[in-house]
Amino acid sequence: MERARGIGVIELVIALLVAAVVVAVLLTYFRATEEAVKTVTEEKVLERSRLVADRSTAGALRAAVTVHFGREGRFPPDKAAVDALVSPPPAFQCPGNDYTYDPASGRITLAINDLARC
Repeated sequence: MERARGIGVIELVIALLVAAVVVAVLLTYFRATEEAVKTVTEEKVLERSRLVADRSTAGALRAAVTVHFGREGRFPPDKAAVDALVSPPPAFQCPGNDYTYDPASGRITLAINDLARC
């Protein structure tokens, strides 16, 4: 007599255990990913880094104006002259950000210097 072969109870239990372990690992991964996205969103990490980059750009412009003043004895006459002091011209990361320049004092200020607006 030939015996019919099929899936035994032990094989079925092993398959279910493997599936349960895979599901548990995937759930842990998705929860960790969800928490990371939530943290990045709540802490405004990207906005903060954009604002830091813009402040660094303004600092580089201030340094260029200071060097120009040291060499020439006067501040650049206008904003276009300040832009020409750095290569490449300044590019800001916060949408809509720019800087203002006062040729009398050489002062450079950012239009957007607040994290809530960046």
